Amino acid sequence: MTFRLSDAAAILLGALVVLAGAAPVSAQEPPAKAAPSSGAATQSFDAGKLADQAIAGTRDRLKLTDDQIRQIKPPLMETMTKLRQSFAGYWSADGAQFQTLAREVQSIRESFRSRLRAILSTEQMKEYMTISKEVDKALRDTTCAARLAAVKPRLALSPDQEPKVGSILCEDWESKRELALELTASTGDPASTVSPEALYQKIEDATEVQLKQVLSPEQMKAYQAYLTEARAKAPKPSP
Repeated sequence: MTFRLSDAAAILLGALVVLAGAAPVSAQEPPAKAAPSSGAATQSFDAGKLADQAIAGTRDRLKLTDDQIRQIKPPLMETMTKLRQSFAGYWSADGAQFQTLAREVQSIRESFRSRLRAILSTEQMKEYMTISKEVDKALRDTTCAARLAAVKPRLALSPDQEPKVGSILCEDWESKRELALELTASTGDPASTVSPEALYQKIEDATEVQLKQVLSPEQMKAYQAYLTEARAKAPKPSP
């Protein structure tokens, strides 16, 4: 399994993580496909502009004052920049390093939230957490739809197969995300002798078993070919 976050995807996902407090996304395809509706994917990174967009999207619901906006923008810009650097520099051939990324993102996110609590009222923070859950769900739905869209043309899925394959691929992503969160929450003490790579592979094996119950042998061959191509196209880290 190969995970790579492109620079454009890092910008978009970074902004979402700031707002949603979501775990980073793992995917075998470039995550830029997970947010095709945003024009920001083709633009250079501009922390100030992204911060303005994020604030504009939440200003009314949070009932932000002009003074609060002035206080929020600098740490928001700083956080987005840090997240971009984390995502853009991340690469893992087997997904094992995903826990390192998740831990780093969680630390950045918690630092931002701590600064936000000093600016917002208790009621505003409650609304912020509600928005966080909404954005997290939207991110999950978009990611799952993108995973299905990536394989649909290659597998020539029938109308009956589409929802089944979509559900399996979404469960695969959610399982990997939950695993990353569990590994991230670890205190560092070895709770198991099983390596992260083996745990990720176990999820992929379970996904393959489920897909074989839905796909024909020819479609499974096409799916394996798709995975092989995706892994081969994944950029390798600089030495």
